[in-house]
Amino acid sequence: MRAAQAVAARRIQQLKDHGQHLGEVLADYFEAKNHGEKIRTEAKDRAAHLLEAAELKAEKLKYDAQAAGKRVTDQAEKDAADYDAQVGAAVRRLLDLGETKTSISEMTGLSQAVVRAMARELLPPRDAATRHDQDQRGSTRKGA
Repeated sequence: MRAAQAVAARRIQQLKDHGQHLGEVLADYFEAKNHGEKIRTEAKDRAAHLLEAAELKAEKLKYDAQAAGKRVTDQAEKDAADYDAQVGAAVRRLLDLGETKTSISEMTGLSQAVVRAMARELLPPRDAATRHDQDQRGSTRKGA
């Protein structure tokens, strides 16, 4: 009986040791698992924060670039307006020299529509008598 008790006592001790080892291993497992999940969660939070900060910076950069682009465009329009006036003056001089709108278009590379529009802006409006005379001449030509 003593032998049976000794075997039983050893077995109980083995089970006790096994349970203790099992508890330690499981404790290590869950500690590692929880720590890994915590690291992942913190990393996701940091990544989301970094992304949000980057999006805000990108939006600010976009706004700043748009504002700078508008300033450049506005300044270019002001600078180009002087040259537009010079182009108009040159077209006016060509018209004053007797050049036709078609020849001005061919010489300058401007479209005929642009030359016609410039001529309308540059030339004073014809008075009623001049229009009537030209209309009469035009109608006699058509009738001829």
